[in-house]
Amino acid sequence: MPSDLAVINLGATTMPSEEAAYAVNTLIRPAAVITSHSSEEATVGGKLKPGSRTADFVRLVKGRKVHLSLSGRTMEFDAKGRCVAGC
Repeated sequence: MPSDLAVINLGATTMPSEEAAYAVNTLIRPAAVITSHSSEEATVGGKLKPGSRTADFVRLVKGRKVHLSLSGRTMEFDAKGRCVAGC
């Protein structure tokens, strides 16, 4: 049974974008994903930075909502993995 919500940590030493997208699309199959990123500036001014590993991951993930983790922002999700606040 697929998960409703997954948190994926992307990074050069944790999980590359392609492997993370494969895990999300094929193995985990969550309704939504929250990205976490180490060792990279994935956002600028709260927007996804083009050319980042996180941008590659977002492009590769199919059929599910991807939420960016931003410092100081709290997101709330319901039991089905839908963001209901802070999105």
